[in-house]
Amino acid sequence: MPAVPSITFRNMPHEEALTELVQERAERLERFFDGVSKCEVVISHPHAGHHQKGSNVHVRIELSVPGDNIIVDRAPQGADRGDALVAIRDAFETAGRQLRQFSERLRDRNRDSHPTLRS
Repeated sequence: MPAVPSITFRNMPHEEALTELVQERAERLERFFDGVSKCEVVISHPHAGHHQKGSNVHVRIELSVPGDNIIVDRAPQGADRGDALVAIRDAFETAGRQLRQFSERLRDRNRDSHPTLRS
């Protein structure tokens, strides 16, 4: 069972579509590693008070895994500036890669510590 994500919106209104996307993407992370005990997501417009066209939307994801934390900070660049959907997608893709790498390191460490599991 995946950790239910805690979702916070800063300097922007709460959007149900973004909440649903975060929940869907968080569930997908279980494919890479099912030991995530905490998933915190912050979606923010850091410069919301500035009248800047296309200000960046930042997405920060913090995953707690056994003995470690995986943290992803993501803001789209170029043409995708300001698009929360792109920022969420990119942040969760990065989190998935990092979670997969963590899982592989954990598997390798466990294999090395058990002589009968070595090839």
